[in-house]
Amino acid sequence: MTIPLTVPSAIPPEKRGVSSFFMDADADDRQKWQKDMLEMQRMAEDAKMAAEATKISLKRQQLAAMVTVVEMINSQLYTGNSWNALMRAYAIGKPLTLKDDVEMKDLKKALDELTAAFTGLETADLSRPCEDDELHEGLPIPFITGGGSKDIAAKVNAKLSAGTTALAAPAMDFAV
Repeated sequence: MTIPLTVPSAIPPEKRGVSSFFMDADADDRQKWQKDMLEMQRMAEDAKMAAEATKISLKRQQLAAMVTVVEMINSQLYTGNSWNALMRAYAIGKPLTLKDDVEMKDLKKALDELTAAFTGLETADLSRPCEDDELHEGLPIPFITGGGSKDIAAKVNAKLSAGTTALAAPAMDFAV
């Protein structure tokens, strides 16, 4: 069986592929199409960059929301070790929420670490007095009063008054 050979010019333009249609066009049309193609490629690249910027913005908002949740937690209700782990993750994540030139991988890592530390919080035994090593020295202590042990709050306030490097957020009382 022999396959008949056809000459491209004998094939109607609507049945030919784009490349032969392009080749049959005059130079001005080809130049215009090439320019249009480059413009479409540039627009596609711009759209890709905008999508990535949106993803970074959303991840930053997720991290900022988690930071806000952590800032509202009553530190007095959790063990010193679990609280310190949370504060280390918080100290890494908080500044990233304010940076403009942060990469997605950094935001994701900080959010993952903060979430893991948050879910790893262990409830403290509030029936016993607080030990000095549980006062979270050297780390920021965002806490809310109203419901925790007064002994713990008194020790934290005494440490803060004595010039400890720990910082405390303004106390807020959410008592109902």
